[in-house]
Order: sequence, then structure tokens, then C-alpha cells
Amino acid sequence: MIVFLTVWRLHTAWDLILELNGEWHDKVNIDDEDELNTGGNLIQVAPGIRYTADSGWAAAISAGFPVIENLNGHQSKPDWRAIANIGFAF
Repeated sequence: MIVFLTVWRLHTAWDLILELNGEWHDKVNIDDEDELNTGGNLIQVAPGIRYTADSGWAAAISAGFPVIENLNGHQSKPDWRAIANIGFAF
């Protein structure tokens, strides 16, 4: 789940942003048995920048770094994640 809180302005601006992103995955169940090395949750903090154009378009990029990792069993742990978005206010 990614949550963006955005305040749109109708002028050109560069903004610093700070996101808190979370993920949750259930364990995989095969033939009524849970796979031990699946599922868990992750919370990342993601600092970044956003450009807002006077036409209402905006673009942002940030890098997410895990602050809470609660993964079940043996799973590859993420080091970081790139997040990008484009939006339009109408």
C-alpha cells in the first residue's frame, strides 16, 4: 500500500517530500499448509522531490529505505526501492 498526501498548487514549484509506505503479504497456502518462507510486512521511509508545473501536472521520485521488516522465514530482504509517480490536478 502506498499513500501519497499531495497539496496541488497551480504554479511551478519544487518540493521536498517524505513518504511512509507499507506492504503486507499473507502466507502462501498450498494444500491447506502454509509455506513457512512467505508473507510478512514491511514499512519504508521514502524521502524525495516533486516538481509541480503551472499547468497542473506534477512528477515525483523518491527512494524508500526499510525501517521495519517483519518477514517470515528465509526471504530476500530489500535494501531500497525507487518510487516514481506522475499526476494531474483537475
